[in-house]
Amino acid sequence: MERRLDTLESIAILDGLTAEARRNLAARCSWRDFKPHQQIVGHQEGSRTVFFLTAGKAHATMFSENGKQVTFRDITAGEMFGEFAAIDGKPRSATVEAVSRCTVATMSPELFWEVLRAEPTVMAAVLKRLTSQVRVLSEKVFELATLAVRKRIQAELLRLSEPSVTEVGNAVLFPAPTDNDIATRVATTRETVNRELSEMIESGAIEKHGRTLVIPSIEKLRSLLAEETEHYRVAVPDGRKKTGSAQRKPLRSPAPEQAG
Repeated sequence: MERRLDTLESIAILDGLTAEARRNLAARCSWRDFKPHQQIVGHQEGSRTVFFLTAGKAHATMFSENGKQVTFRDITAGEMFGEFAAIDGKPRSATVEAVSRCTVATMSPELFWEVLRAEPTVMAAVLKRLTSQVRVLSEKVFELATLAVRKRIQAELLRLSEPSVTEVGNAVLFPAPTDNDIATRVATTRETVNRELSEMIESGAIEKHGRTLVIPSIEKLRSLLAEETEHYRVAVPDGRKKTGSAQRKPLRSPAPEQAG
């Protein structure tokens, strides 16, 4: 008997398929439930299965030899993961762990490629998704190379708040990311994150209420990030601005206590 959550209706890359096509695919998938903190797939595993998260939240991470954790991204209901290995046949690029209770549909690499070849809308959605991931990772590499830890934390909070920004320009994160969670995303320590968030609370840039983090004004947080960052602009003929290399100001090295 099909369980209530055994459906691919929420999967974004399959939006172009008919309801019947999604039901047929769901029937050809295997389904699994995961508890919080349970590993769904491990870094460097040789499997090539593609996963569709239909309920819950997970995150993609890697651990160094000395145990330091680096978090790449959150995975929320409606998203796909594991497609890298299915596409290039190489080992898994990261560990994916359940943050909350998760329901996952697993698809064989053969079926995944069958869908890509037969459904141009799905192929286009996958390409756009991969491009978006590259853009985000490029942005984070730039931040790690050029921004002090305070600015990296502000940038990460803006990224985390994007899905929950309201019409009046504020955002609520629940449950709020822990200090350690933010630290693994911006390459610093939990203690540094705690100190910086405390200063942001004192300035009114953010508010903490138990497990809830409130950003009263997204524009104010953007303004904080813009102050003393290394962004630069070049005028173009039609009056718009674009990022460029002309007249770029020299980068300033962050102070030791800000280097993270």
